Amino acid sequence: LNHYGFQVTTTTRRQSGTRQNSVYLDLGVPASFANIHGYQYDSVVLCGAVTALKSCEENPEETRRINVDSTIALADLFAREGSQIVFISSNMVFDGRKPFVKLFDARTPITEYGRQKALVEEHLLLPFSNAAVIRFGKIVSPTFPLFVDWIAKLRVGEKIYPHADKKIAPISLSLATEVLCWMIISNKIDLLQLTASCDLTYVEAAHILAQLIPSDPSLIEPMESPSPEYYNFESYHTPVFTTLEMSPELSPLFIAPSPRQVLQNVLSSSSL
Repeated sequence: LNHYGFQVTTTTRRQSGTRQNSVYLDLGVPASFANIHGYQYDSVVLCGAVTALKSCEENPEETRRINVDSTIALADLFAREGSQIVFISSNMVFDGRKPFVKLFDARTPITEYGRQKALVEEHLLLPFSNAAVIRFGKIVSPTFPLFVDWIAKLRVGEKIYPHADKKIAPISLSLATEVLCWMIISNKIDLLQLTASCDLTYVEAAHILAQLIPSDPSLIEPMESPSPEYYNFESYHTPVFTTLEMSPELSPLFIAPSPRQVLQNVLSSSSL
């Protein structure tokens, strides 16, 4: 966002040693919200959350306090000051049983994380709300740990073990940032969604990376995801689809990327 000319204030959960244009704020410590009293922002992007499915399932009350109660309280606090609220949501508000879910299809979350995202969406999209919600596919940056690890290992001839039954419809961090900038500049108050143009498994992603490096594809050994019993929660699931239908408002300005384009972006921007 700084690159696009915005004056940005970031938040940190570190109470000491905050940098310039950074403020201590922890969704797990509502008392920290006092640190932003007196500040006025044109737009506030809410992207902090507990995102691990396992953590949300095993600690639903604790994670709900962070992902729902504190997120809504913070959004309402900024909204009362006149800020535009932009909430980053997820395809996990749907059950993954069909591809290209339409914008206003009923939410069908089957994980605790998805239910938490859906609750925040419902609150922020109430009439007269000054909020926008954007559902993204998996956002991958050049420092995305899993892909960074794969790239490093493939380049030195080590084997990698991607999941054969897990799917993503990824978008690059750079594209997500472009969309967020457009939403801020346009002062969007709406529900939007954007994923890659199709799904791919992690095995397919690994093979694309191997082609792009290039490296020996025999280093890729597919594996199945652990069973639900491993995670010890019933609603663990592997969605069949993660794609969402692109919002009509976005289509004149942005193109849903192919997964290969996203992986090319990750590799070309990687320092490895």
